[in-house]
Amino acid sequence: MTLDSVFELIKKFADVLIVWAMFYYILKNLRKNVKMALLFKGIIIIIVLKLVSDLFDLVTISFILNYVIEWGPIALIIIFQPEIRNVLEQLGRSQLLGRHKVLTVDEREKVVYEIVNAVEYLKKMRIGALIVIERDNSLQDYIERSRKIYGDISSDLLISIFFPNNPLHDGGLIIQGDKITSAGAVFPTSDSLKISKRLGTRHRAALGISEETDCLSLVVSEETGRISIAMGGELFYNLTIDEFKLMILEELKPKKEVSVEKDIPKDPAVTDICDIKYSAEFFATVSSKKEDLLDLADDYEPVKKFFAGQQKGIFDNAVKLMSIYEDSKSFIVNADIESYVQQVNTILK
Repeated sequence: MTLDSVFELIKKFADVLIVWAMFYYILKNLRKNVKMALLFKGIIIIIVLKLVSDLFDLVTISFILNYVIEWGPIALIIIFQPEIRNVLEQLGRSQLLGRHKVLTVDEREKVVYEIVNAVEYLKKMRIGALIVIERDNSLQDYIERSRKIYGDISSDLLISIFFPNNPLHDGGLIIQGDKITSAGAVFPTSDSLKISKRLGTRHRAALGISEETDCLSLVVSEETGRISIAMGGELFYNLTIDEFKLMILEELKPKKEVSVEKDIPKDPAVTDICDIKYSAEFFATVSSKKEDLLDLADDYEPVKKFFAGQQKGIFDNAVKLMSIYEDSKSFIVNADIESYVQQVNTILK
């Protein structure tokens, strides 16, 4: 095989790869855009009709379809100019080099903690809010047209921004990394037919920006206090606080982050613990394998944290308190308390 033939093969492979990537990107966006999906269905119908007319020699239909196919692309560009512009804008927003820093585990948990605390208060007081968290696609266009803040994330600051009569109350708030970048942002509203007519502009704006970018949109309803998350053109409505928190934590994980579950089975000492179903057996096994687990401390951070942090102290204190109770339980006559103590004792042992 000559160098020219190798080069020609690479060119053909690259050609096919580029075409495949284009089709993948188009089909991916079709799923999120109702108008583009209808357009795609219409093109398929026209192609099928053209094949049928040629097969059965339907002269009139074939004549009309020839004109449609010839002038159709120009008409489509004019009619669907906004949708085509949105697709091109989305390409321009992609941050291929990752402009913003990747949050550490502690930073991510702090961000989520502050957001959840604020949202819980806003939900309770029925104060409307729209918080948009930037991910890979840049939101710079919306930041430039909003009020800049560039402040550290805190629940107090989030609540104060959305408090009634605040000038920035009705707009959206944008978060980049662990900073509140701006507030009072105006986002495009969604035309999706899937969203309920009962939901207002705030929910439609959350869904609209999630259709155009890969951001995470968090919404608190002013009328009902219900909390929702919009991402990837889908609205997850009326979530509990726990569901809300878990979903944000999961979505804010770096793409390259490997889950703990995938790392655990690599060492036999950890594998045995993962297979345990009962708490008493778990603590007994941890105690017997303490030295093996400590050997993993340098490579396996959660083990180190358990033995060096508060969790181990809490466990030891619980054992100590239970032994004190055992020595003085003759003074307690309440059957319910005795039952609870026995259950806790079983777990600790």
